[in-house]
Amino acid sequence: MAVQELQATSAPTTDLVARAGPLEQLLGNGGEPDSPNVVLLCGEPGAGRTALLRQAADRLRSDALRVHWLDCLPGDEGVPLLLATRVAAALLEAAGDAVPDVMARRVPAQATGEAVPSATGPDGAMTAALAEALREQGSAVVVDDAHHADAESIALLRSLLPTFKAPSARLLLGVRTRPHGASADAAEPAAPELALLAPHHAVRSVVLDPLTEADVRELLTRRLRAIPDDTLVTEVYRLGRGNPAAISAVLAALWEADGVRVVDGHAFRVDLVPVPVLPDDDPFVRRLRSLGASCWTVAGAMSLLSPLGPAAPALVAAGTDLTVDTVLRALTVLVRVGVLDRFAEPDGSVSWEFRMPLLAVAVRERLGPWQRRRISALAVEALWSREPSAGNPPPADEDAAAGANGERAGTPAHPACPERGAAHLPAVNAPIADVHETYLPERVADAGSSVDRRRATATLLSAVARIGGAYEQLAPGWLQAAARLIDKPAEQLEVLAHYAGLSNERGDYMAAADTAERVLHSHGAQMGHDAALLLTAVYVTGLARCGDTERLERVADPRWDVPLAPVVRTVSQAFALTMLGRWAEQRDFLEGTGPQWRAEPMAQYFAAIFLNTAKVVLGEPEDFFASLDYPRADSLPRTHLYELTANQTGLLCGHGDLARAREVIRQRRLDVDRLHPDNRFLLHYLGGDWDQAARVARTALANGQSTTRPPSGTVMLARFSTLLLARGRPSQAARLLETGRTPPNLLPYLLDHAQSAVHRVLGEADLATQALRRGLDRAAENGSVYGTEDLWADLVAAEAEAGDLRAASTALAELARVADAMGGERGRLLLLLTAARVPEEHRRPCGLPDARAALHQAVELARSRAQPFETATTVLAAASWGLDPKPLLHQAYELFGELDALLWRFRVRTAMRAAGVSVPGRGIATEENDRLLTELVTEALTNRQLSAVLGVSESAVANRLMRLFARTGTRSRLELATAVLGARR
Repeated sequence: MAVQELQATSAPTTDLVARAGPLEQLLGNGGEPDSPNVVLLCGEPGAGRTALLRQAADRLRSDALRVHWLDCLPGDEGVPLLLATRVAAALLEAAGDAVPDVMARRVPAQATGEAVPSATGPDGAMTAALAEALREQGSAVVVDDAHHADAESIALLRSLLPTFKAPSARLLLGVRTRPHGASADAAEPAAPELALLAPHHAVRSVVLDPLTEADVRELLTRRLRAIPDDTLVTEVYRLGRGNPAAISAVLAALWEADGVRVVDGHAFRVDLVPVPVLPDDDPFVRRLRSLGASCWTVAGAMSLLSPLGPAAPALVAAGTDLTVDTVLRALTVLVRVGVLDRFAEPDGSVSWEFRMPLLAVAVRERLGPWQRRRISALAVEALWSREPSAGNPPPADEDAAAGANGERAGTPAHPACPERGAAHLPAVNAPIADVHETYLPERVADAGSSVDRRRATATLLSAVARIGGAYEQLAPGWLQAAARLIDKPAEQLEVLAHYAGLSNERGDYMAAADTAERVLHSHGAQMGHDAALLLTAVYVTGLARCGDTERLERVADPRWDVPLAPVVRTVSQAFALTMLGRWAEQRDFLEGTGPQWRAEPMAQYFAAIFLNTAKVVLGEPEDFFASLDYPRADSLPRTHLYELTANQTGLLCGHGDLARAREVIRQRRLDVDRLHPDNRFLLHYLGGDWDQAARVARTALANGQSTTRPPSGTVMLARFSTLLLARGRPSQAARLLETGRTPPNLLPYLLDHAQSAVHRVLGEADLATQALRRGLDRAAENGSVYGTEDLWADLVAAEAEAGDLRAASTALAELARVADAMGGERGRLLLLLTAARVPEEHRRPCGLPDARAALHQAVELARSRAQPFETATTVLAAASWGLDPKPLLHQAYELFGELDALLWRFRVRTAMRAAGVSVPGRGIATEENDRLLTELVTEALTNRQLSAVLGVSESAVANRLMRLFARTGTRSRLELATAVLGARR
């Protein structure tokens, strides 16, 4: 036992979510002024008793009470009067000589077996001394883990109950109880000695209930300083079942394994990272091990067998070489301590379930491969024996089912268990449909060749064919297991190819690429052309998304040493050139091999996509636009049509052609939600649904989806950066752009354009211009034209603002050239809009009207395109450069409001005041100014950067911050950031 006197501390002890109520109960006196202040704080292991007791102790000390903290340790219960002695030692000054006198007489008496004098009765020396000390000092005694206290000390404390009266004395006892739901009385103390206190009228019990899912959301928000996604909240809550310590362990393990990623202030569960395994030194694991070898062994087996209900104990015995009695005793212990929950089934049988799935994972993953295979094989055989196809149909009624399990109606008897080595296993009394969905294929995958190989393979492949929804992530593992069971190379090849494809779909690109490479090298010559083309597409995609440029270069090399048909090699080489951004080389290669790949429909399908993409990027979009009308919806398989449409709409949206992208989707009667995330983001972004666009982008980026798809993956990053910047998050925008710099980045100049906008907002004009020129240089390196209109347009404006009209005119001429080559409305709009920035003699060679006419045409064109952000920025620019500002500024203000573009709304208000235009909604403007300033502060901008963003002096920024702190009741930037997080949530 350890004792210490607490000192005041300002450091928080833990995230005490959902514990404010229990804390006040712990500190209250039950409403009766004369009632003793003795409180039992009850909670299961990991409920947060210690943390709450420490907060209570800090509060009591602030009330001028002298707080004494004592820790009871395992084994203390075997030392009589140990806790009483420690309490006395803590109050030694008032206890006088009673303590040493009692202990001096007690130790020799115990050694000789003589009667021990009592010091704990109402008239005993120690009782009297402690009572006097408590009355005089105004002390609070806090005992943590009091369930380890000895019985005589508890009896002494019971005799002292009248002494603990508010506010002079307090006694707080932290007590471990059985896990919530494991007993009829959740607050029942684990130590029977404490039952002497619990029913006393002078003792109150405060129970720490498990956290709810809403509580877990709050805890994750605090810990991650981000808004958690629903999937993350649900999984963490499920794994920990509301236990704060378990939830903390889950979160720490997930974070360590990169299983949680934060994007734009939102936290997401990374799909590919498996459920974490608790380490050996975790308290839950240590506690389970302390129950003994039998309990540990049974728990491990139950982690595989618990879904089989009443049949589980017999199977555990058969799989662990334990006797059935040993298994049943271990199950009883595991239920009593809260590792397992026991349920009575409607038919009178019983079943078990791990209370915390996290602990089930911990013991399951510690099973050796032989143990796992053996136990899983027993489960599989038991389930197969129930299948009608096995010649053993299920019982016709519930009575027969109960009889098959050795149960009597209404009696939760344990199923009969065969002796070790017996040939028969107990029947499984569980719905076949339930266990077959995921449980049976999981056990078959673990059992491997220990069960019938052909039946196991059929089971796994059937499960893959019907799996969906939340369980889709299991399918690749089942395919791997099936491939190991198949003897025929051709069948194994088919399964491995399927595995590579599924791995690619769920984002496990390395597994997809490695498996595809293995199959191509070993069986490529025997594969049909279509199958080989599909597999090489998976291979190249996987390499690109892993950033494996070395292997991509090998595929792009004509000497690639893989046994493939010539047409397959040609298309694969073209795809690799595409994913390396070698556009001109790819175009020339495919145009030179046209007769070869045009002879086969599948090869033509792939090659046409690659060739059209390259030609669009190179500024030759004519063939691409012609391809939009061919093939019709019925000319391709549905899956291929979606891929083709994803490519085409990505190119269109990246070029700002929302109307044509929507028309392509409409004509083909496709579901937008089945397109790739980058496509869906761009459709929402251009259409003005920025909230939905942000949700799509965050989820995609958290799971590494689509950022390498040419060109829409890069466009998504650039446009999402624009969205974040518009909402007052320049730091987030800059960090996002950095994530897109990793190779292979096929269109890096698009990110340079977005980066220039960040620099411009922060007042870094020179850096902004440098970013534009750097991007244009990168585009020129490989002949890229696609998307450069925006860079040239911004360069015109930058050079004009810097006073270099010659450079601005040169940039305008380049913009005119690119707009003519690409042929879309976006280039024409930018050309008209920037025309007003250069003198008339430089506009005339570009075929542009005078400045006002050009601006009018730009406004009309933008409005006809019906893209809110584009329209708003266009009319704002037109108002700034010479057109009547009032209607234009009002339209811009309204459109930016619909997008929640706080920074742009602020700029429009500034422009309105400068133009003498009234700003609508003064209260709304004030609220938005506060929101914008708060967002910018959360971005960790300096006062100098804030002054650049807001266009005010640094002293004005300081004054605004002081007023904002006063209005929000916050005292620091950190508190303000926390408030922003709460508001976003």
